[in-house]
Amino acid sequence: MLLSIQSCGGDQPKKVSSNLEIVSIGSDPFIYEQSEVSVTANILASSNSSISFQWQQVSGIPITLENKNQQIVKFTSPNIIANESIKLELIVQDSSGNEDTKIKELTLLYVNTPPVVEVDNELFINALSEVILKANITDEEGDVTSNWQQKSGTIVEITPLQNSSISFKAPHVENIETLTFELTAIDKDGATTTKTITITVLPSVVEIPQHVLLLTNERISKVRAKIAQDDNAWNALSTKLDSYFVKVPYNAGEYAASFALAFYVTGELKYIQRAIELLEQTYFSETDIGWQGYNSRNSFRTGARWAIMGYTWIKSYIPANKQIEIENMLAIWAEFWLENIDYKSDFKSLRVGDSDNLTSLAENITLLGYALKDSSQYASLGEDLLSAGDTLLNRFVVDYYMNDIMAGGAWAEGSDYSANTQRHWIRIFMINKDQRDIAYPTDYAQKASQALIHQTLANYSGVYKYGSEETATDYEPLRDDYRYEFALELMGILEKEKDLAQLYQWFNTLLKREGFKNTSMTTHFQRLLNHNPLFNSNFPAYPESTINFSSGIGLLSARNNWTEEATTLYFINRKLRVDHEHKDALSFDVAHRGNWITKEVTGYGGWAALSLAHNTILIENAENGSSSPTGRPVGKPKYLHVSNDQHTTLISADATNTYNMSGYFATNYAELVNRQLAFIKPNIVITYDHVISLPDQIRDLIQYNDLGLTQGMSHTRWVKTIQHFQSKPEKQENLGTTFLINDGKSKVLFQNIWPTNVNVEVVDEQELWAGVTAYQIPSNQKKWHLSISNKSKTSNSELINIMQFSSEDEDIQFDQEPIVMTKENGFIESNNVIGIAISSQSEKFIILFSQSPNIIIESVEYTLPSGYENALIYGVGVSINN
Repeated sequence: MLLSIQSCGGDQPKKVSSNLEIVSIGSDPFIYEQSEVSVTANILASSNSSISFQWQQVSGIPITLENKNQQIVKFTSPNIIANESIKLELIVQDSSGNEDTKIKELTLLYVNTPPVVEVDNELFINALSEVILKANITDEEGDVTSNWQQKSGTIVEITPLQNSSISFKAPHVENIETLTFELTAIDKDGATTTKTITITVLPSVVEIPQHVLLLTNERISKVRAKIAQDDNAWNALSTKLDSYFVKVPYNAGEYAASFALAFYVTGELKYIQRAIELLEQTYFSETDIGWQGYNSRNSFRTGARWAIMGYTWIKSYIPANKQIEIENMLAIWAEFWLENIDYKSDFKSLRVGDSDNLTSLAENITLLGYALKDSSQYASLGEDLLSAGDTLLNRFVVDYYMNDIMAGGAWAEGSDYSANTQRHWIRIFMINKDQRDIAYPTDYAQKASQALIHQTLANYSGVYKYGSEETATDYEPLRDDYRYEFALELMGILEKEKDLAQLYQWFNTLLKREGFKNTSMTTHFQRLLNHNPLFNSNFPAYPESTINFSSGIGLLSARNNWTEEATTLYFINRKLRVDHEHKDALSFDVAHRGNWITKEVTGYGGWAALSLAHNTILIENAENGSSSPTGRPVGKPKYLHVSNDQHTTLISADATNTYNMSGYFATNYAELVNRQLAFIKPNIVITYDHVISLPDQIRDLIQYNDLGLTQGMSHTRWVKTIQHFQSKPEKQENLGTTFLINDGKSKVLFQNIWPTNVNVEVVDEQELWAGVTAYQIPSNQKKWHLSISNKSKTSNSELINIMQFSSEDEDIQFDQEPIVMTKENGFIESNNVIGIAISSQSEKFIILFSQSPNIIIESVEYTLPSGYENALIYGVGVSINN
């Protein structure tokens, strides 16, 4: 309301000169508060006179004059609470000394400002909760009165409070209900301001809508029940969340997930409101595409899961127009990625080499389908996405990966990458079961759990590392990589008590050593959702078998027992098929009491991927020894013999097809590439390597090696075995090719016992790889290795090496003179067999290796060495009748 009163003040002359006169002083007819004002003097003067002006205020509310020595004076009318009168005086003089004075009275007009009302206009509350609506009302001109009125919803009893606030008790509701209140503020002049407050009342226990992914009513009910018995996980999560109600974390998606979980557990609206804020700030703040890298593989792979799944968590609590904005963004992502995977052409151009990329695509595209299938605009697109996600899951993730190249539960990308990758299929399976009742293969989760347990060193001191590792270490705590999170997610999908009993034993032993992982918000989320702190079972705590085989990547794990004293052997035999994987066949590692006896080099691609970095066989070829030359092997490697009992694990592995090369310069130069290994428990490993090459097969060498060879020539290839150690091998005098290795934790006696004329080179890897980039081979991975080869090249190479080992503090006497049993020395009397007789603490063993490994030798005649009459006799590819 505008109040305007004009006061008419006239000009009041003080002195009049016929040569100089102030005729009048003019201004705007209405001068309102807080406005810019100009006042102009009209002067009558003789010609050629120079006139000076002097303005000043002589009465009224103070103002600040500008241009006080000019004909036009200016000022800003101040803020007033009623009309005000001011007087200005003007004195003019000319150069002849003539002077005139006049006073001008001005009226400043008061303008009423309506009250300012500050109040939350949209709130979420729980049923039966005590609610206070706080209002902050201000008015520039003085006091105001206020009035609250309920406009809709179940009627509540309002209690007035000080400072224009009110309180009431929320009604009991079975379903979500909206209450509307109106607050009106009235000032002394009758001006009003009205605010409408919308309050959403939630049922006491939040009923989770069907569109919410992963956080189902059943899972949340189990979480509440766990908290009632043990609230440590909840306290850890809520305490971490408390510091992020204002601060924005770098991994906002993970925190949004945890805020959403906390809301569905407690029903406290502060958590869902923060989840909404974080998701909007992180993913839905850009008006066109949601995030700048929406078409970036890595951005979609890592961030999309939180954006899409997170949208389903907050959808019920955001306005319909905001839902449309977000779904518009999701549709842009959806259309881009459907084209990227070549959905309309049945995925013909889709690259399937990177398992993490493909499994994350399957997960995120499926999530997009669920997020859009109920959309008013994009329901059809949502169905296309679900169809694409189902095909990616079934044709590639399940059939190509899980049932083929990663059969058995261990993924080819290595211990760290694979654990992170495998979590994608767990979530897809669980959400598909929740949403569409699609059964999932629980047996694969069981196998993955077994592989996880078997790949952990005794003493829980580390993990068997295979494949690419960007930050490789020798003794990496389990909590420092993705296997920790993988284990928590396995707890969410495993159904059989027996499987859970073994996984919990593994995990709880870790907890006793290291405690829960507190650095990652994801692990807090998973811990509360999946981990049962009171899990107890009468089932055996360890896997039934001490041997585990993941046939897809050809990984065999064997140990002598499940104690902290155990020795663990890892043998891998495969060809290159996906990114980041272990690229060599016939390689192995051994750990005793959690300390490495022989450990391959681990790094990210480059040199760490080459055969020289592994405990394998090198044969001169297109890549100077790769078991998958130029990435084009002829076929798969295979296991010919695997057996396991309380005394030994015996392996015969063939990689002939892996060493031979396909492609334009295909060369089948290898007639046989075979490694046989005998693990005599707990502290002896014997390897028998047999390589037969064909000297007339040299096409790959002509193309790739500068040896001066041409078609029709012959070339005998060199053959080497590589054996890695943690410290420098020291040559033992008077013991042939025998070396002692002591790294302060373990002591190893390494012997080459066949043939008797070999070259053994001790290689310092710090010198060998001095110029190699750190990510390919970290400095901590550059140790020592032995390179063993025949002194003279031969097309038929047989090498037998023995490692005997113990911890530094164990008083064990190694057998320094094991016996080679051959036809030449009379111990072998028939068939192509070579043997080793060796003492192991209180036992004596004879191991017979088949020199023709592709056929089973049904019988063999041999003579026992003196002192071995009661020896335990084993055959690798040889039938033994003891």
